Amino acid sequence: PPARVADIASEASARAAGGAVSTQGTAAPAQKKATSALTILSPAQETVLTPERWLDYLIGLRQRGEHDAADASLLRFRARYPEQPIPAGAASRLPR
Repeated sequence: PPARVADIASEASARAAGGAVSTQGTAAPAQKKATSALTILSPAQETVLTPERWLDYLIGLRQRGEHDAADASLLRFRARYPEQPIPAGAASRLPR
C-alpha cells in the first residue's frame, strides 16, 4: 500500500535537514511526531524524495482528495523526471 503522506513528509523533512531516516523509509520518531496527517510538502521538500516515494506521496494526496496539490506536485515531478512512468493512482486530471 502507498506510504502515508505524513510518513513521506517526515522523511522529506529529515532528509532536507540532514537527519536520520529509518530503514523502512519513514522519518525517525522525533520527526514523525511533529508531522500532522494533513501535511502537504513544499516544492523543496519534494525534491529530496526518490521518484518512488514522490509517487507514493502523490497517490496519498489523491486518496485524501487533495487533487489541486497533487496536480501541482505532479507537474513538478514530470519536469524533474520526464521519463518516469506515472501509475494510475498518481495520475492527473490534466492531459498527459
